[in-house]
Amino acid sequence: MTIKVYALSGAPRPWRALLGLAFKQLPFERVVLDASNGDLRSDWFLEINHRAKAPVVVDGPITLRDSIAALAW
Repeated sequence: MTIKVYALSGAPRPWRALLGLAFKQLPFERVVLDASNGDLRSDWFLEINHRAKAPVVVDGPITLRDSIAALAW
């Protein structure tokens, strides 16, 4: 299963998680959120992260809602 990273384009914290995954050479899919369209407050995203913040890293049953946690993982 591919790791999914929900990120805002150009935001520094999602880039931290993306660079960590790239450094570890793990396959991942980047899902770009659009804050101006309300993606962070949408029902489907609030089910993933009730804090409405990015990044969120999802790998099967594991959901990481912080870029530092994603790096440590």
